[in-house]
Order: sequence, then structure tokens, then C-alpha cells
Amino acid sequence: MDPKLYMAIGPIIAAIIGAVVTLASLIISKESKLSEFRQAWIDSLRQEIADLLSNILHIKKLV
Repeated sequence: MDPKLYMAIGPIIAAIIGAVVTLASLIISKESKLSEFRQAWIDSLRQEIADLLSNILHIKKLV
């Protein structure tokens, strides 16, 4: 094969590898952010349930 062909293929392969690494990084970042939102939602739900139970117990004491 012609050495010029090897010199042309090298940057193309490097660009493809770079694109794959960037895509993998993007997917990992998205999953991490989704986990943060999910955890915030769970924490909020726990707080709402705790407030509800507290109010129920307070009303029960009054009755």
C-alpha cells in the first residue's frame, strides 16, 4: 500500500476514536445528572411524607 494512504487513514481513525470517547463521556454525564435528579426527587418525597405523617400525628393528638 502507498505510505500516503497510511498517513491519510491515521487522522481519520484518531477522529473516530475521539468521537467514540466523546460520545461515551456524554452518555456517562447524562446518566450521572439523571441520578442526581432522581435522588433530589426521592429526598423531596421523603420530606413530604415526613411532613404529612407529622401533621397526621398532630391532628390525632388534638382529637
